[in-house]
Amino acid sequence: MGAVIGYQIRFEAERAPPLSLEGRVLEAGKRTPLEDIELRAQSEDGKTAFSRTDSEGRFRFAGLTPGSWNVLAQGPGLELRTETVAIQDGSVVSATFYLVRDELESSQFSE
Repeated sequence: MGAVIGYQIRFEAERAPPLSLEGRVLEAGKRTPLEDIELRAQSEDGKTAFSRTDSEGRFRFAGLTPGSWNVLAQGPGLELRTETVAIQDGSVVSATFYLVRDELESSQFSE
């Protein structure tokens, strides 16, 4: 006879890491939202966090420690963009990234 293992999941909002950084990633010029863009945040002491944009180009990072963070945004056919943001304890930073189409990669399909 097999054993049955039950799990109970309980979400405790007060234990969830606070939101630190939120924003959008848009295509430069057109200002249209970019979906499925990878973002990586790296602190001065080497901590790393990842996020990805939704269908409206929105992203969120939670639990970033106070200090300076380099945030990189990249996607297929788009130039890499890096911004430095200052995270402060108890506040949420908003940022918008404008990514430029990589002309070299885009022109390969137009010839």
